[in-house]
Amino acid sequence: MVKPVAMDISDWNKWHQEYEDSNSELAHRARLVQKQVVAVVDTRAPSPVSIVSICGGQGRELFGALEDHPRRGEITGRLVELDPDNAAHAREWAHRAGMDALQVVNADASLSETYDNLGRADLVILSGVFGHIDEKDQKRTVSFLREICDTDSTVVWTSYEVRPERTAFIESCFNENDFERVAFELTPNDTFGVVVERNQGIPLPLRLNRKIFSFGSSRKRREPGRSTNTDDSGG
Repeated sequence: MVKPVAMDISDWNKWHQEYEDSNSELAHRARLVQKQVVAVVDTRAPSPVSIVSICGGQGRELFGALEDHPRRGEITGRLVELDPDNAAHAREWAHRAGMDALQVVNADASLSETYDNLGRADLVILSGVFGHIDEKDQKRTVSFLREICDTDSTVVWTSYEVRPERTAFIESCFNENDFERVAFELTPNDTFGVVVERNQGIPLPLRLNRKIFSFGSSRKRREPGRSTNTDDSGG
């Protein structure tokens, strides 16, 4: 089993500095996600492409992938990030890249109303989310994706500390909701897995006023009694 990477998650803005090391596992993961983001945009019909980034952090996987892409002006959708500094960073990046048609919102990604008035997404990015929520929340989150995805939409998700029992459970959640795995890659030290799923099911209506997940619920399970109040992050 791969030894977990030590991460200081007390300050999400500071935590993103690890991405600056091009040889870090986080940087490798970001590049794998970016590759899949570009692949999705390249294969979509010539029309606006709607992308939703849940707990999108500073937008490294999204804007880092598309800031020089010839179709960047066609990108719509929403990046949701709770940390205000990270959200401000993402908003400035979007503006510099000429991607102002995509909304960057400083909001709670775990609340269903955050995705109201959005329309159907062609691509959903879930990078660094499943590793911070427990199995009940993972199941709810995957089910929720049917409410924001269109048929044939793509979901790119990541898993921290790759273990068959963890990825098998999440994969079973996707299977139960009519998603089909189409790609899977690992970072060089097998610390992170990047998975691509395609929605084969019928979209469901968005149900408002619901809590989809509690960020940090996985640590509550592992460390009873320890406080886990943290912000969302793109990690």
